[in-house]
Amino acid sequence: LLREKLSALLADGCAVSLAPEAEALFLARIGHDTARLFTELERLAAFQGEGIITEESVELLLKETAEDTAFQALDALASGDRKRATLLFRNAQVAKESALPLLGLCAWQLRQLLLVREAYDQGSRQPQAIAQAAGVAPFVAGKLLRIIGSFPRQRSEQGLRLLAGYDADIKQGA
Repeated sequence: LLREKLSALLADGCAVSLAPEAEALFLARIGHDTARLFTELERLAAFQGEGIITEESVELLLKETAEDTAFQALDALASGDRKRATLLFRNAQVAKESALPLLGLCAWQLRQLLLVREAYDQGSRQPQAIAQAAGVAPFVAGKLLRIIGSFPRQRSEQGLRLLAGYDADIKQGA
């Protein structure tokens, strides 16, 4: 898909390409969000003008958000890669003044996962139907549907309790 978009940009007269390390970083930051892929690639191309888009340009224009970190960590946990999930959380914490925003975002992700899980357990299987039943965006439902098998209800609820405990510890100075 990335190559198709680059080809389309070239056809429109935009003479840019991505260095291999820039491409890897770009795809890591964008993930599977097709709409964002198109938008951000066009923005990078406009920024570059022509030539090779470097890793530095991608780093400059595509800052990683806390939501990106939470989704990536959840994906890592779903695939059993605790080391990567831990590293993502540590890096996010180092970059922030406080761990509270990250804990809140993780709790939000788990609550959404539980809502999707509940709709799924009640028989909904299509992302659109699950999104409507759970009150989440369809792309969120789609992302979470891919990983709910790795997060049984009990594990998700246990995660929420753990995050609540961390939240209380931080607020109490522990």
